[in-house]
Amino acid sequence: MKLQVQPNAWSCFPTAFAIIADVPIQQVFKTLGTDGSNIVFPELPAPINRRGFGVNEVIGFMVAMHWSVTPLGLAYEQCSRDYPNSMYTYRLSMPFIRGLMDEYDGVITGHLPSGYGHAVAWNHEERLAYNPRGSVEDLISSTLEMDIFYLCSRLTK
Repeated sequence: MKLQVQPNAWSCFPTAFAIIADVPIQQVFKTLGTDGSNIVFPELPAPINRRGFGVNEVIGFMVAMHWSVTPLGLAYEQCSRDYPNSMYTYRLSMPFIRGLMDEYDGVITGHLPSGYGHAVAWNHEERLAYNPRGSVEDLISSTLEMDIFYLCSRLTK
């Protein structure tokens, strides 16, 4: 796994996946047809005023690159289609997620102490997070509070 530095403040998510797929982030931008810089929320401060990147488009890129991506949220909600007001929140245990992180590379998303979202690439063999801000770090010392682990697995043709 090779560290790549995100080219701007709103591209940590696709950059983390570019690290996993071992392709330049510019290839992701070219394939998606955007660098995410369009201002779509002019009333908000930078960088959260930008278009950024949707989960589905980035996963679509990974599938085109022959990768399977499985998002595993630490908590998710479910309701009955017949009773839309009936909501239940499921919580996955951290040991369950850590067990998968011991076996698979992936992308971890979450929130920094500032409240902003962030994404890093996870290398299961080295047990290190490749931070698109320009560092490789131990996840335990990271300030990222994990929300979702995107388990990535290389597909065979």
